[in-house]
Amino acid sequence: MSVAESVGTTSRTEVNRGALIGIAVVLATVTNAVAFMLPPLLPIITTSYADNSVSAAVWVFTALTLGGGAGFVLIPRLTDNLSDRSMSLLSGAILTAGALCAAVLDSYAGLVVGCALMGFGGAAQLVPLSFLRRFLPGNAVSTAVSVLIMATGTGVVLGMLGGGYSVRLWPLATHLNTADASIPHQSLAPFFYILAGLFVLTTVGLLAIVPNCPPENPGPVGALGTLWLIGWVTLILLALTAPTDSTLGKNATLILLAGIAAGVGWWFAERRSKAPVFDLTVLKKPFVTTACVSAGLFGAVDAAFLVLSTYYLQTPNFTGLQSPAGDTLGWPADATTYGLGLDPFKTGLVLLPFALTMFISGKISERIIARGRPGIVLVVGAVICMAGLLFLAVAHDQTWHYVVGSGLVGLGSRAGYSGAFAVPQFVLPEERAGMAAGMPGTLMAIGFAFGAGIITMMQIGAGFVYRSVDVAALTTLGEKAQTGSKADLGAFQAAVQGIDLRTSDYLLEGTHFASADVYTSGYLVAMLFPALVIVMAVVSRLRNPNGFRAVLEGQA
Repeated sequence: MSVAESVGTTSRTEVNRGALIGIAVVLATVTNAVAFMLPPLLPIITTSYADNSVSAAVWVFTALTLGGGAGFVLIPRLTDNLSDRSMSLLSGAILTAGALCAAVLDSYAGLVVGCALMGFGGAAQLVPLSFLRRFLPGNAVSTAVSVLIMATGTGVVLGMLGGGYSVRLWPLATHLNTADASIPHQSLAPFFYILAGLFVLTTVGLLAIVPNCPPENPGPVGALGTLWLIGWVTLILLALTAPTDSTLGKNATLILLAGIAAGVGWWFAERRSKAPVFDLTVLKKPFVTTACVSAGLFGAVDAAFLVLSTYYLQTPNFTGLQSPAGDTLGWPADATTYGLGLDPFKTGLVLLPFALTMFISGKISERIIARGRPGIVLVVGAVICMAGLLFLAVAHDQTWHYVVGSGLVGLGSRAGYSGAFAVPQFVLPEERAGMAAGMPGTLMAIGFAFGAGIITMMQIGAGFVYRSVDVAALTTLGEKAQTGSKADLGAFQAAVQGIDLRTSDYLLEGTHFASADVYTSGYLVAMLFPALVIVMAVVSRLRNPNGFRAVLEGQA
């Protein structure tokens, strides 16, 4: 018995099982909440931080997911190289720093940087897979995966509702500043201060409960390859999603070519690397490549669904209030109206089935995989996702449509994630638990970024830029007030005081609204992701009829 094995065995006899599982649930819940807190807030970020640019707002979400992509590689490997306890402290510090960055700077740049840091630290959701396997007796793999599945569902619920509720807890400004008619800053800082406090408390709990242990698998981490990967993915996404009239949009072709060239260079460099991001020997095992790529595809499904549903649900409906033909203000007469006008909290409630159904499929999926049938889990999950996306493509103009559709998408994607994350855990030994969690996690994060990017590209590619009726009226009155007439000045001040930002279209000035057709075609395009999962699972099954079962039997 090696020294590491001896220490692991000793730790298992001394650890408090209930406390360890409990803190694992807390960590996985908090870190998963981070990933899902932003989608309901995207419309507010658009108007309050991103100068009414949908593309810029979605890039806050993209920064979160790409940060997670780097974290899903480096944090599990650092866990194997350092220790669960040390990595818990480091992850907590990064999460806290990210939340404070977003809160203190309270700007678009602060939000992007803070979310990137929180995304990176949020990859600590995989750390429980490591320390539960190492310190629990018995079937630790099943216990670890089950804990992560259940905590993920809880985290998604809290994330989707918490972000929206924070806006109600600290209501945004309802009127313009009377002194200069400027828009008050719509701050989300209190929400991020609360997150920072939760991160600190979670970190303290981890340090108190998780046992200290020597490194399980010291060796190179592969930080350069990871940052290189995230770099070329970011370049490609920038090229695809930048507005055509922006500096990035005008140079999109060059940025895209640079991203592709960097990607090709990364591929050749990885083949010679001593610490590759993805271990080729592991990927050659039956169903492992299929499982990891499927994690990315299910991530793309979730991101596409969340971006489409969030913007539709929170877009004000102008039915019956369209502008006369030829008028450049308000909702154009030739543009189909859509939207339900919900606030972020109600949006989270409507999409709650997306999170709740995750509890149903997760445990069942893990049992099927343990019997050597991962292909069934991936295919069934993909089929359910396709059913949900097809339903929403046909029916998405009523609240109940999203209740049903979100439930189907959540049920299918959670089954898919369960399969994708469990396969490497069953294949790799305990000392490489971090690597096993990192591979599907990285591709899931990249899939999230690409799913959001593709839908954003469709949104900015069709539609119109809104010109506010109230802004035009106030501008006219302001020009008249410049003459110095007391009557004109009084009329201007009265107009400023009379604008209620909750009902006015003032904040919509300059917002790009996607064409209504995007909310049909977007769901249809998203169906390609689960369709690819099915193709890959079928091909893997044909190539390895009993492959994964043989792996499990060989490890028994």
